[in-house]
Amino acid sequence: MAVIVAVIAALASLTSSLAIELSRRRAAARLQVSTAAQQAKLERLQSSLATQRDAATQHTRAAEVMATYSKPVAQAVFDLQSRLFNISGGFRGDGDLDYYRTSTLFVIADLLGWFEIVRREVQFLDLGSAEATRRVRWALEAVRDSWAENSSRLGMGDGFYLYRGEQRAIGELMVDTPAAGPTRTRGYASFVSALEGDQHFARWFDRLDAELTVLDMVPPRLVRVQRVLVDLLDLLDPERTRFPMNRDRLPGAG
Repeated sequence: MAVIVAVIAALASLTSSLAIELSRRRAAARLQVSTAAQQAKLERLQSSLATQRDAATQHTRAAEVMATYSKPVAQAVFDLQSRLFNISGGFRGDGDLDYYRTSTLFVIADLLGWFEIVRREVQFLDLGSAEATRRVRWALEAVRDSWAENSSRLGMGDGFYLYRGEQRAIGELMVDTPAAGPTRTRGYASFVSALEGDQHFARWFDRLDAELTVLDMVPPRLVRVQRVLVDLLDLLDPERTRFPMNRDRLPGAG
């Protein structure tokens, strides 16, 4: 009898130990699952925070670019749209044809130079989906498209088209990177010197120069360009604080 009791006691003790071990293992498994879930949640949170930091950095950098370049870009936009408006009204240099042609080529090239500078600054930035950003980007594309539009689609054969590659090439030639300070475009004197003394530079303007020489009526393309430039200026200077006057759109479609 004593042996039986001892065996029963041993079995009971073993069963209890097994139950305790099984319970311990189940608790450890639950803890492991919980820890893994918490770790995954923590990793997702860290990833989300990193994404938010990256986005904030991108937006800050984009804001810095706009703060640095919005004024010279707006000035270049204003100068070109104003020149096109005046040409439409009959301006041809007040008898100085060389100045009229050269200065008109300059304001075209200057704008493309600033477009190229901004493109370089923001090409690796995600500018986001903010409405203001989208509108500026659309306006920039509208200017590029108006220059590059195929003449046959406009129902005319003007020579004022500038394909996107040509726009980039002119912009690249206009970029001036000083040893100190922000990147800028060539000044007028440097432009004239290159136009007169560097055939590699001047060849990009041959067609436009020839068109300006014989221009009579302003073609629809230049009307369209002027109008979309004013649209862009309205975004860059919405309160008309820098350019309160001389920014009317030419009549016509666009």
